[in-house]
Amino acid sequence: MATAAGLTPLLGPAATPPPPRPTGALRVTAIARRLLLANADGCAEQRHDFGLETAAPSGRSWGAPVTVVWPDGPARAAGLQPGDLIRTINGVPWSADARERERFMATLADAGRTPRMALVVERDGQPRTLTLAGQPRCHAEVRLSDQPFINATAEGSQIVIGGGLERLLADDAELAFAVAHEAAHLILGHTAPEQARAIVTRADRVALEQEADALAIVMMAQAGYRPDAAAGAWLKVADASRTPLLRLMDISGPYPATQERAAFLAAAASRLIPPARLPVSHAR
Repeated sequence: MATAAGLTPLLGPAATPPPPRPTGALRVTAIARRLLLANADGCAEQRHDFGLETAAPSGRSWGAPVTVVWPDGPARAAGLQPGDLIRTINGVPWSADARERERFMATLADAGRTPRMALVVERDGQPRTLTLAGQPRCHAEVRLSDQPFINATAEGSQIVIGGGLERLLADDAELAFAVAHEAAHLILGHTAPEQARAIVTRADRVALEQEADALAIVMMAQAGYRPDAAAGAWLKVADASRTPLLRLMDISGPYPATQERAAFLAAAASRLIPPARLPVSHAR
């Protein structure tokens, strides 16, 4: 059959192009979500993931706009769509009253504490009632800083990824190592005040970093990221973070020396998964 241009397609209709890969803050969220879901069994403190992201509600929106519905999550399975407006969550409605709005916001923020989420959403002007069954995930709140620092930090249940680090580690598996390393600190209790007081010498700090590195490698593999990307990620960070003099002297402050740490990460990755079976990561 000829097309309008007079040509006959030999390969059938064009395939639907894949959706664009997340970038920036959404990329960090996607990587963190994958890691935290895949490693939930190893976390003493868990929350429930419902597979959606929302924008901050405003007085004009009369609810919380759904911005992302992850393809593998409960929200997609329940029929939620980007653009839906959450009007009620777990029986708490959005309201013009400031105090009731605060209650709505608190319920939305704490939704992960319960295994189910009951929603009334508005779509095309019509209300829809949906019930989502959550998936367990490690408890951590991961966000991207708008500051350009090449670093990541963990404190309490918060993980902050520097904007410079996200841009430096263009391969998702490399960025997954940075997120997993900070999550490992939380899981292992390294950020607890009593643990911080126990760190007296550089050797103490190095031991904690290696413990977090070892767990991060396992977490990467559990989530399907290439563990052998960890060593390369660390070398990139070390090179970008230090002045020429510190590079020359190989001074790493309280952390393991650059090449020593890279060797540790490479060895841990090689013990975990045969290289021929490593899943593929994708660079931007």
